[in-house]
Amino acid sequence: MKRMLITLLVLCAVFVASAEVTFDLFGDAGLYGILDDQAGPLSYTNAGIVATFTASDGTMNRTGSGFGLNSSIGGDDTDAFDFGEWITITFDQDVVLTNINVSSWNAGTDQATIYVEGVSNGVITATGNAGFSINVGENDVLRIEGTAGTIGNGWSLNSITVVPEPATVAMFGVGGFIAFIIRRSALK
Repeated sequence: MKRMLITLLVLCAVFVASAEVTFDLFGDAGLYGILDDQAGPLSYTNAGIVATFTASDGTMNRTGSGFGLNSSIGGDDTDAFDFGEWITITFDQDVVLTNINVSSWNAGTDQATIYVEGVSNGVITATGNAGFSINVGENDVLRIEGTAGTIGNGWSLNSITVVPEPATVAMFGVGGFIAFIIRRSALK
């Protein structure tokens, strides 16, 4: 019984670890190669999840120092997000947004707001990983927008990480099964 429980726990840990899917806008040449100098909408498939990216204005742009928008806003930083610029992303299935990684942040000045279907779901205020647990439904519009900062001195969007919603349901199912086995063995 212990061996079976340990096996289930290991399988559950492997499943949970593999459930996260990261769209690396700065480091994945396949992804930024499709998006670079394009306005969108453009789709990219990663681990069975199709994400469609669109620029708010101008084109998406990746250089050696960042990923952002090359837009018509005066003084635009061509490889970063400035105030008033955003990217929209839709997914072909329900997902949970768990992380957004940004760099080149100007502390105390820059801010990004995360919207789903036009409703604010959180803000980013610092360089690095910003953890979230935001449900994004199939074909819902996820918008990552620069909502404060100095034009021409923006921040870079490095990556976004999501978990497909069926994985969350499956994790609860595995957990319930493990609890059932523990309960059953306790009754013996």
